[in-house]
Amino acid sequence: MSRFWIAVFTLVIGSSIVVAQVVESPTTVPRRAWLLESDLGFANWDRGGHRGGTLETTELGVASVFLSVGLTADFDVQFGFDGWIQSEESSTDVKTKTAGRGDF
Repeated sequence: MSRFWIAVFTLVIGSSIVVAQVVESPTTVPRRAWLLESDLGFANWDRGGHRGGTLETTELGVASVFLSVGLTADFDVQFGFDGWIQSEESSTDVKTKTAGRGDF
């Protein structure tokens, strides 16, 4: 399989996965209603090539919360918050680690 088709396949599959992560609920919340979703925790680990070396990324998170509010029958707004996140990236020559309160 050529590199072009591998790249196309990766983009198609990768973009569908990213879209699935942005919206936690597959339905629209009805007008004047709200939906609260939460996760106790999550973990991600990724390893790949980076400029001739390897790049490893590890993420841990606790208390993710998503709030969806219905504005119309076909439109809702979502707010998300990660309570605490720890992220660690290491390559062949550099290692960084951050931890703290998540983003809104």
